[in-house]
Amino acid sequence: MKEEKLGLIDEIELKKKDMYVKAQLYGFTDPRVVAHSQELDILINKYLGISA
Repeated sequence: MKEEKLGLIDEIELKKKDMYVKAQLYGFTDPRVVAHSQELDILINKYLGISA
């Protein structure tokens, strides 16, 4: 379980950095940025043990 959470933290950090780069390039309301944000939400919910 601990390794799974560490892996999720790494995924979350990478997704967050990628989202910020895309937001700077395209703006926060661009569909590519919104999609990344939604994917980030899913990862965070998974990390916290929240099911959607």
